[in-house]
Amino acid sequence: MAALIFFRRQDRWMPQVLGLPRDEPNAYAVLAGRDEARETQFSYHGLRFAPEEVRRDFYLHSPHKMLGDVFPVCARWGCSAEFRAEVERLEPGVHQFFPIRITRPRSKKPILRTDGREAGPGDFFLFNCLKIVDAVIPELSSGPILKRYPSGALGFSEVDDDLCVSRAAIAGRHIWHGAHQNRGDAHFFVSDALRELLVARKLQGFVIRPVGEA
Repeated sequence: MAALIFFRRQDRWMPQVLGLPRDEPNAYAVLAGRDEARETQFSYHGLRFAPEEVRRDFYLHSPHKMLGDVFPVCARWGCSAEFRAEVERLEPGVHQFFPIRITRPRSKKPILRTDGREAGPGDFFLFNCLKIVDAVIPELSSGPILKRYPSGALGFSEVDDDLCVSRAAIAGRHIWHGAHQNRGDAHFFVSDALRELLVARKLQGFVIRPVGEA
């Protein structure tokens, strides 16, 4: 079966990583320029960005000692080199991974990886998913939050709803997001093959929840 992957919403896995040393409105942007329309398209909408558009320096404002293999960056999807490697193993060159540097704004205390080593260049990335497909089948899905809107959009809970996706729609895909199904939420769908690689590598910071296929 395919699966949902989303941030593990526990304090130790939910750092506050922002784009400026100070907590101010523009610190919540991953893009270097002030373009609110394009900002909302990053990570979950399948829009390609040029490298010069994306900030490279980010700041850890919370007291976390360690960052997981996935973590929020301005509400977008940050990841480790290990997570990137497994996605690239199955879909080489399909998605965008922008290398980023994360430091503390008021301290030189090191930031650690999950293996305990100090993070350095090439360890963390911003993930921009470029595969978009509305694969959830509403008629075969159920749950307390599942809802169709007049616009045609579908809302659901990654945690509480039981979802079923179209096997034909996801054929050949390994990580994707929906265009009109929980659009903008910090989750992705992954294939069996990618799920197995992430579990085998014992990567951390996320929850994987299987969904049905038909």
